[in-house]
Amino acid sequence: SLNTIIFGGLSTNREVNMEVYSGGVLALESDIEAIDSYDFGIESFLSPSQYLNFGLGLRYEPELKEKDSDGIANIIPIYLITKFLLPISSTYLTIQANAGYSLVIPLDSAKDRGFTNIVGGLYYGIGVGYELGALVLGANYSVSTLTANFLGIADFEASSPKLNLTLGYKFGQ
Repeated sequence: SLNTIIFGGLSTNREVNMEVYSGGVLALESDIEAIDSYDFGIESFLSPSQYLNFGLGLRYEPELKEKDSDGIANIIPIYLITKFLLPISSTYLTIQANAGYSLVIPLDSAKDRGFTNIVGGLYYGIGVGYELGALVLGANYSVSTLTANFLGIADFEASSPKLNLTLGYKFGQ
């Protein structure tokens, strides 16, 4: 059977881990705390059994930025999902693993800050959830990555771990 979950919520505990390479040598390494934001998305699943689902997801993660600065890109992870369902009476506890690609949409502020050729990278995450009928509560720890050219002279790599707390609605069974 097929089911789809539409969700949205808080994206918290966000940070950006940055590395800048010049001539292939690590020149700068830095971590910044990003402001809390929101995310939303959709996941669709095939259910080969009552306890196992396979699916495809799409999530929108707005720019990661410090309080008084602009970000460089919005991120849209597209990912494959494996979800295990553990029945508890008429509800389910779920455990989910995601892996895919972080599609990036560069912002106008990226060029002003010296970033060009921004390209997405690996996306991965793990989460737990609780399904009570059509209502779905979730907590997901995920990491999005991207690369860029910085000031025309260096390579920039960034990974962004975050915790997403979501509320969703499930269609289908």
